Amino acid sequence: MTTDHEAVRELLGAWAVGALMPGDERTVAPHLAGCEPCAAEATRLRATVRHLDGPPVTIGPAPADRGLALALR
Repeated sequence: MTTDHEAVRELLGAWAVGALMPGDERTVAPHLAGCEPCAAEATRLRATVRHLDGPPVTIGPAPADRGLALALR
């Protein structure tokens, strides 16, 4: 049997990326206000999402490809 606490913990990933259904949001928000372990996990997850949501990284050609391009010129 799943407890409310376990159910909320399963939703924290979706909460962190803003993908909760409205009914779930009404469940998660009050739980986070009263549960320190879940609030701490939610804070860590949100920080991770913000970190991953940075500017896109542009990766150039591999060094071998650059060398081949120079040789062909």
